[in-house]
Amino acid sequence: MKTLFEANPSLDRAAPSKRFANTGRVRVRDVLTPQSAREVLGTQLPRGSDAGAGEAKPRSFRAEEARTPNGQKAVNAAASKAQQHAARGEYGFRFAHYPIFTAIQEGWDPGSRHEILLEHLKAPDFLELARAVTGIEDLMKADGQATLFAPNHDLGRHIDSHVAEGRKVACVPPFAPIGRMAVTGWLHTK
Repeated sequence: MKTLFEANPSLDRAAPSKRFANTGRVRVRDVLTPQSAREVLGTQLPRGSDAGAGEAKPRSFRAEEARTPNGQKAVNAAASKAQQHAARGEYGFRFAHYPIFTAIQEGWDPGSRHEILLEHLKAPDFLELARAVTGIEDLMKADGQATLFAPNHDLGRHIDSHVAEGRKVACVPPFAPIGRMAVTGWLHTK
């Protein structure tokens, strides 16, 4: 049976909660049980690319588009522009991503693990954990994007536009082995 999102029952919530209260961000290690972490981390995603620079609207490229010759040219142009802006300390970013919420809304892969994962992120157990760590009692929902920062990717000075949509905190699970089996964190978005 796939557990997909089973929280570690022995997770220490007090220490991360204290760090979050002091700094507005925290890394929480071993959020998932080892079995659940293996299932999530073992999933390959068709990651596309996301890039933005300056005043222009950020551009999201689906994996299928990024594999075409014209798509590769567009991704490279957007990435180059983002890198130039970021190098000057201006708004610019580039990373690989799989926008889970968008994929569900647009029916990219019905019934996928990440559809199920998003349902778990919106479930009472996870929201209760997020509330306990962040101290934000009125957290009501979650959405998701699987982001991958690879060599030459950058997230410098940027605009967190989701704050205007009511986002209070960003949960950042890397979905890749980093030292220990599962690492996640919360960033306060004010």
